[in-house]
Formats: sequence, structure tokens, C-alpha cells
Amino acid sequence: MVQPSWLTLLPVQLRLKVLTCFSKVIGSQGIDMIEKELRNGLLPLKENDSVEDVRVLGAIGVVEMKEFIDVEKTQSRLIENGVWLRPFGKLLYTMPPFVSSGLDIHKITSAIHSSL
Repeated sequence: MVQPSWLTLLPVQLRLKVLTCFSKVIGSQGIDMIEKELRNGLLPLKENDSVEDVRVLGAIGVVEMKEFIDVEKTQSRLIENGVWLRPFGKLLYTMPPFVSSGLDIHKITSAIHSSL
């Protein structure tokens, strides 16, 4: 979960209480929607010859490539599509905020498609 900067200034126990309350407000519906949209957008990449695997769990989506990712080239393509992701080794992953809309997730997954 992305934390507001002021939250890091709170004692750990209070921070956990704030995050617990926040997650109750957001609920699992937001996470379920993000997971569904990530699956819809990323799972078709399994058909791509350069993709080793695609995994989605909750609000985390990972595309594992067969070869190491050219970080500069891939990141440039992502930025051109209005998305900031940082490839790591053979992995291109996203962890969108729980408040992301379906359109936000679609923009992320479309940018990932365009970058491969």
C-alpha cells in the first residue's frame, strides 16, 4: 500500500491502526477490481514468445521475460505511454494504488503491452 508521507512520521502501532482503518474504507472490492483488470490486461501476454510467465495476485501484476529487460528502452516506451514502471532483471511488475480505477489499470497494462 502506498503510504502518505505524513504517515511515516507516526509511531508504528498508530501507523498500523491508520492503515487498518484505511483498508476497511477501501475494502477488498478495490483490490478485487484491480486484480481482475490486471488479469484481463496481462494474461494475454502469455502468448508472447518473449514472455516466460505472467502472474497476478491481488493488486500485483508481474510479467517475467525469458531474457533480461533492456531497462532504458523499456522504460522509455512506458513513459511515452504515460506510465512509470521500473523493470528489474527479467521482471516488469506493477503494484497500482488501491484507489486506481479500471481506466488507470487499463493504461498500465496497455503500456506494458506496448513496451514489449
